[in-house]
Amino acid sequence: GSYLVSNSATIFSSLYYFNGPTVNGSFRKIELIRGGEKITSIDLYPYFLEGKEKGDMPLQRNDVVFIPPRGKTVSVVGEITRPAIYEVVDKEDLYDLIQIAGGVLSTTYMKRVQIDRIIPFAEREEKNMDRTIIDIYLSEILSKKNSFKLNDGDILTFFSIADTKSNFVTLNGPVNRPGIYDLGSGLVVRKLIENADGILGDAYLKRAEIIRQKEDLTTELIKFDLYE
Repeated sequence: GSYLVSNSATIFSSLYYFNGPTVNGSFRKIELIRGGEKITSIDLYPYFLEGKEKGDMPLQRNDVVFIPPRGKTVSVVGEITRPAIYEVVDKEDLYDLIQIAGGVLSTTYMKRVQIDRIIPFAEREEKNMDRTIIDIYLSEILSKKNSFKLNDGDILTFFSIADTKSNFVTLNGPVNRPGIYDLGSGLVVRKLIENADGILGDAYLKRAEIIRQKEDLTTELIKFDLYE
């Protein structure tokens, strides 16, 4: 509609008069039309993400602030700083989207990001499917070794690293300080017992056991004599 604005109104400040775009309106290509010609186009994302009002201009009488329909939209979920729904412009790829979403977390699994994609109209009959799943090697995207174009409706899932820990041993039994200890580069049983402040008086020293998980996730039992 038409609004009476102050003499100092700009494109950005005019958005407050009509509460900005709706969910169906574009946040990336808000146009200023003057005398039937497009004067400029502004992107609200730098303002939302960085607080910068880039490309703002003062308004004149009878200017038109035109908000086109929302463009290409993708969803980001999982281990990412700002999971949300984002509008992306044609020149932006997966790397750009990750930066817009605030980057990955320290807990993000770097070998895979998964994309749930709607097959474009022209390809559905040929492929005989409506949706597909695409796995991307995330490290190569972040190092810019590869680029990956996004489609409207893509859902991107960033996964978490496993909770499994490595480079540690767990000490149980009659010792002063049972618990988890750093394996280091060459921990031996004698040093482990010293780190645990020694053995208690009721310990049976003729037998101790190591339960070891191998690389194939099977376990083996190793028995030994502490006197040796």
